[in-house]
Amino acid sequence: MARRDEKARRASFNNLVAEGVYTDDFDHPPALKAFVSRILEVHAPYHTDGVPLRVIDCGCGTGFWLSHVVAQLSDGGVAPVACGFDLSDGMVGLARGRLPAAFIQQGDLLNPASYWFAAARAGFDLLFAFDVVQQLPPRHQYTACQMMAEQLASGGVALIFDHDRASRYGRTMGRKKFITRYLRMPLLPRYYCDARYPPLARFAQQLAAKPGLDAQLIADDATPKRALILTKQEAR
Repeated sequence: MARRDEKARRASFNNLVAEGVYTDDFDHPPALKAFVSRILEVHAPYHTDGVPLRVIDCGCGTGFWLSHVVAQLSDGGVAPVACGFDLSDGMVGLARGRLPAAFIQQGDLLNPASYWFAAARAGFDLLFAFDVVQQLPPRHQYTACQMMAEQLASGGVALIFDHDRASRYGRTMGRKKFITRYLRMPLLPRYYCDARYPPLARFAQQLAAKPGLDAQLIADDATPKRALILTKQEAR
């Protein structure tokens, strides 16, 4: 079943690339970019000793967000080593074209091998994921968050952006997806219906209870997006 889900997700996003929904110049609204930038400014670790910051974008898509993160870190005087993976080979091609100096490979959130890069063997200082958890079946979403947290180096931070299923926006979109899919009334693009928003607030509580891991959920006033922030406590 998991293998079938993975194939269906890969085919769906490859089709969206082929149809031109996602391109090498794909962009996001200013409000979303502003929210991500604020979270990065406050929560991203910054090395001041000249050691490169190991960064990974999980489900990097077109490479837009990895490019955004690298640019902001570089403007802050950080030299990031940029890595990323995506399930769709079409997306991987777009990301490689956008970020020729980054290490981009095909991979899946639930496969530990996807997180292995020779340039970051000791784990990642900053892990980024945007609207990726929602692409998984609900039964795998918490496992994916756990797996991402396990890839962090000591003191590392995971920034996981998504919608919360239990929020007003999440409930409204759930109804619209149901109507679009089952009542054949096109309230949304069909591919929106494949995304199932995770219960991020519940995940934050569960992850905060794990030893050596801090978790918090931050909402944005300008968008319905949430940021799940996971910090691996430094080893003593």
